[in-house]
Amino acid sequence: MMRISRLLVALSLFGVTLAACGGGNAQDADATSGPTSEVTAESPTTGEEDTGATQSQGASGTSDAGSITYEISGGFEASGEEPFTPTMSFFDNGVWTMTFGGETALLVLGLDPSTPSINWTSGTASAAGDSSNCDFDITRQDASGASGSFACSNVALVSAGALTEAASFTGTFDVNP
Repeated sequence: MMRISRLLVALSLFGVTLAACGGGNAQDADATSGPTSEVTAESPTTGEEDTGATQSQGASGTSDAGSITYEISGGFEASGEEPFTPTMSFFDNGVWTMTFGGETALLVLGLDPSTPSINWTSGTASAAGDSSNCDFDITRQDASGASGSFACSNVALVSAGALTEAASFTGTFDVNP
């Protein structure tokens, strides 16, 4: 029960953040499936560690510096690839908070080793996972970017105003801002 309560709070905060940022658009649930973009360009990594706060910059709010691919299945279906959004991401004291988004979905990935989390919304549905129901494999995290994967099970999901559960929420990310 505590895990569901914590996930509901996380989903609520994510929804408020999305609303404040003007996220979401009027789409039906079927439009959330499928890849949204494909990113092929990567910038070289420097391997430097930075402990100060930095924010990646991009003229349009999105970049070709990397992306996240994801799949939600089992009771709810959604998948795609979303580009890294540098203007909504930051690196502080060795930890990234990364935002990814395109026209169909917004994802926020928190890589704090003590409390990693992933949040997803399409504007009509939202899902969230953290270390209580997800395994995070962060293979790289430094000032030059981050990469890794996550695999969540029994994910709290809100769709059409109803709380349900998705069996699986998985993904990989590779960002080099």
